[in-house]
Amino acid sequence: MAVVASDSTNTNTNPSEPIRIACVGDSITEGIGVSNPIQNSYPAQLSQIFGDGTNVQNFGKKSATLIETGSYPYTNTTEFIASHDFNPHIVVIMLGTNDMKTQNLLEIDRYVSDYSKLIQGYKNLSTKPSIYICYPPPSYSNLAGISNTNIVNILLPKIQEVSAINNVPIIDIHTVLSHKPALFPRYHTPKQCRSKNHCRDGLYTDTISIFLSYPYHTHKPSCTSLFFAIRKKNLSTSQEVQILDSSICCASNPTSRSCS
Repeated sequence: MAVVASDSTNTNTNPSEPIRIACVGDSITEGIGVSNPIQNSYPAQLSQIFGDGTNVQNFGKKSATLIETGSYPYTNTTEFIASHDFNPHIVVIMLGTNDMKTQNLLEIDRYVSDYSKLIQGYKNLSTKPSIYICYPPPSYSNLAGISNTNIVNILLPKIQEVSAINNVPIIDIHTVLSHKPALFPRYHTPKQCRSKNHCRDGLYTDTISIFLSYPYHTHKPSCTSLFFAIRKKNLSTSQEVQILDSSICCASNPTSRSCS
């Protein structure tokens, strides 16, 4: 599977240079709770899918918030600095779950402006990277006050606003993992599971990898083309295909019939 940049300003002009993909986020990205995160976190699986033509790095940090005045701002972490030093061609950001903690909701009005600032910082890099932002997965535990109700009613609309302001596409991880509490046996991370296609991180990987394989701005992927691309991944059931197809199409093409 080939990976493409979503923005024509991306400056990866050297065909012999691997495309550098920075995965920015919290424990969900880092792979906390996953059996062997070095191999099974979604960035690690993404690297396996894209192969030698890419260099995928995991810059997730447990407990990180997007809000700069939150309980543990991502911008205060070494991973934030390292993700810039990496000089990526593509940045995938999934931050916001920890911003739904009770104490951080007091500062939630900063979310859109702080997210826009984060995005702009990456856009200013010399590589002019393509930026993708993600809806986070649902919450089934209400740990630290993180409820799925708040994710749906507060966080997702703010991410939509960030997308519109900054002209960046959304990858919908929330829909892919909705109605799947069995993949969330404790807190926000899954236990070891039988196969990748039945794991939370495996579904992250499938969704993100397919989305990155289409140039968003120059050719928005059609629901039909994505459907067949997903089917080629030999997912275990037609239900998984339908969920993935609907969620990605709706993220990139919200006027599609399948989004109603």
